[in-house]
Amino acid sequence: MKGSEALRARREAERAERRRRERLAERAEREREAARAEELRRQAALEEAEARAAEERERERREERRAELRRERIDTVRRAEARKQRRRLAAREKVRQDAVERRRATASAEEARRAHEEARRKQAAAAARSQLTEERRSARAAAERARAARTEGIAARRREAGQAERSAERRRAALDERRVLELAEREAEERRERRHSLRADEEEAGRREEVRRARTAARAEGGRSAELEEERRARLPEERRAAERAERQRTEAAERRAAGRRARDAETERRERLLEERRRELLAERRADARRPEETERRRANAAGRTLADRHRSRRETEQREKRAREAREARLRERQELRTAAEVGRERDEARRAREAERRSGERRSLAAAEARRRELQEDAGSARRAEWEGKREPRELPWLRTEGGRIVTRSGRTVLLRGVTVVGLDAFAETGAPLRELLALDDRNLEELTERWGANVVRLPFRARTILDAALAGPSARLLAELDELLRALAGAGAYAVLALRPPTGGDGTPLPDRDTHVAWAALAARYRAEPGVIFEPYAAGAPLPEVWPEAANALVGAIRAEHPASLLLVPARGGGTDLEGLPLRFATGALVHNLVYTVRSTPGARPPLDERFTAFARSHPLLVSDWTNGGADLGRSATAAAGLLERYGIGWCAGNWNEPPRLVADARSHQFAETRFGLIVRHALGAPAPAALSPFPVG
Repeated sequence: MKGSEALRARREAERAERRRRERLAERAEREREAARAEELRRQAALEEAEARAAEERERERREERRAELRRERIDTVRRAEARKQRRRLAAREKVRQDAVERRRATASAEEARRAHEEARRKQAAAAARSQLTEERRSARAAAERARAARTEGIAARRREAGQAERSAERRRAALDERRVLELAEREAEERRERRHSLRADEEEAGRREEVRRARTAARAEGGRSAELEEERRARLPEERRAAERAERQRTEAAERRAAGRRARDAETERRERLLEERRRELLAERRADARRPEETERRRANAAGRTLADRHRSRRETEQREKRAREAREARLRERQELRTAAEVGRERDEARRAREAERRSGERRSLAAAEARRRELQEDAGSARRAEWEGKREPRELPWLRTEGGRIVTRSGRTVLLRGVTVVGLDAFAETGAPLRELLALDDRNLEELTERWGANVVRLPFRARTILDAALAGPSARLLAELDELLRALAGAGAYAVLALRPPTGGDGTPLPDRDTHVAWAALAARYRAEPGVIFEPYAAGAPLPEVWPEAANALVGAIRAEHPASLLLVPARGGGTDLEGLPLRFATGALVHNLVYTVRSTPGARPPLDERFTAFARSHPLLVSDWTNGGADLGRSATAAAGLLERYGIGWCAGNWNEPPRLVADARSHQFAETRFGLIVRHALGAPAPAALSPFPVG
């Protein structure tokens, strides 16, 4: 037994030691993972700092160029301002002389107006005096009528006082009669109660006499038997109780009668008090009626004295009101004159300011035109230098290869790249126009400088049809398309912008057909041609309408055809709904594994908006997304486009806004180098200037 317990204890110790070693190993592994993660974060932060330093140097270079242009513009403006100063002085002197003449004319007109106002004021004063006299006469007549009315009112009140006194006498007589009747009723009630009490006493005496007679008879019959004696004894308690009840009833009746008498006495006293109070009130009313004529006479005398004082006071108040009215009219006249003078001076000042402003604007327009001409010359010189660089004098800039990692697009070194740029249409019109491709698409040197350096775009999307590429492979007008396309792609790469070749499928009916043989052949040719170009991205099927249900299988077949020629290609693939949802995504191989290096596209146009719900945000966190077609109809004055820009920036989603060279435009006219932004262009340019969100991984949880 002891051996088995020792064996069990040894096994428990071994298991505890094994668990401790496993925990130590797990802790060491977590520490190694944390160290690796920290190293990766440090490397990512270092790359981010290097990128920010490069951007800062580029920004400083742009600022220096802007400062140089600004200095040239200021010098031109100063020279123009010196020439305009003399003209402004002459114009100001002429304006001053005209103002003096107008002030003199205004002063003469004002003098005439003042004379006219004075005459009207005198007429108004005479009319006011006559009106005051008439008002005084009316006031005296009204006072006489009021005095007669007061006399008549006093007589009427005296008549009413006599009638009230007679009515009070009648009320007192009726009250005395009512009180006599109440006393008679009270005495009759007391007599009835006394008679009832006497009757009750007589009945009680009769009962006692009967009892006494019965007892006497009983004593006379003393020889009765024992049965009668027992019977008497049995009745004796009952008779005693009956006597006690009768005594209690008499006592209660006497108490009730006493309470009734007390209540009647209290009521009588209350009525006598009320009668006494009413008598005192009537006496007070008689005394007041006797004093009323004296008070009436006294009030009449006071009213007569007050009437005379009121007349004097009214006369003084009327004179003061007239004086205040005259002063107010004079003050208003002075204020109006001052306002007119100030208005004249303000108008003269405004006219002079408008003249100066017109001269200043004219000078600014001339100086801006000169500065614009100078800037165009500088840009043309810079464009010539870039063309020389692209033609071989210097090696063009090499763009890094792109791949996908989780929900991001990254370089081979792991640096995140957020693709944001514009759509340029017109590639299919090359064979019809015969114009140089870069001129046709408005992607010459000045346009590239505007797009990449001033706007900050890093991607240009080029839609086309499959037939355009197939025709370019044959002899004919389209034969030189591929050569000029090569030159355009090299120019975009030299400017630091990726190119997205987007094949537009044929349209017809309610949906989009599946890729045909022409699509596969065109993409095989393009993939073989640009397999060594890291700056070229493929959008194999830019569908704008819903696709058939078997689109995922067809998409896998198309991706396989491209990857057979270009294994490292980065592809943009839409969902089955044509870019309005995420149905059928992500694409998977037959084994169930995810297809690598795919960026999924959605569309944001007035007729098609992606569903920004929880599923969309969850998909954007785990798979890279790009809005391949972002346009704005303008019906809501850009509010929906501003909201979409904020959401795309928040989720870190790239986009291509349309269009740079055709309606709906981002600028006025890119082909003629008129780069004034439209309403949507301002929103896009502001969104291009927004910083890309940081792509640092979270700390690992142990």
